[in-house]
Amino acid sequence: MRFPDSPSPQFPYKWVTSNPSARSGNPWALKVRNLTHIPLHQVTLTYNALSFAQVQTLRSFFDAVGGSRDTFAFADFNGYSVNAPTIPTTLWTDLPIGLGDAATTVWTLPTYLLQQSWTIEDVVYTPTVKVAGVTKNISWHPDDSGPDGYIVSGGDADGLDTIHFASAPANGAFLTITGVCRRAMRKARFSADEFPFSTTMPWNLQGGSVDIVEQII
Repeated sequence: MRFPDSPSPQFPYKWVTSNPSARSGNPWALKVRNLTHIPLHQVTLTYNALSFAQVQTLRSFFDAVGGSRDTFAFADFNGYSVNAPTIPTTLWTDLPIGLGDAATTVWTLPTYLLQQSWTIEDVVYTPTVKVAGVTKNISWHPDDSGPDGYIVSGGDADGLDTIHFASAPANGAFLTITGVCRRAMRKARFSADEFPFSTTMPWNLQGGSVDIVEQII
């Protein structure tokens, strides 16, 4: 499931980046182990003047994932255009896809509505995929003729984009993508079990916020 696009929160809002780790030992002999090879993010979505119907939309999704119990996909709202709210306009650079394992060829990208091409200040941007820092020659589905693979828009079950490599990236190779899109959390979770809006006052326009935390993939 992907977090609903409507109602949309107030934006822009801040992305908080963290590098989770496990720590043990005394301060003068501290041992630290990273829990993930990529930074994780947290966002606080703020809503204003929600109608009862809009609250129910959010409540239905909240209940469907069991509050903080289950995970879901999330697509950043900051990348919306003011005049065309379904089209992203933000260029994201070197978004981490993952680490190659010499076996996996199909990967879900950390992107939603990735644009095949987009012009910013007279510069045309197309998605750039790198494996271990080397740019790959990727085509765009239904054209699957790219010698290194191809991208499928909305190819994931949650509507996130996918990439099909012609051959599995080497074990430990760091995979990244640059492009204009809505940055996606492939796996996210609500930080609280309590739904933040009242469901007993349908005549009242409500405001409040929800915290969403990216999970280790």
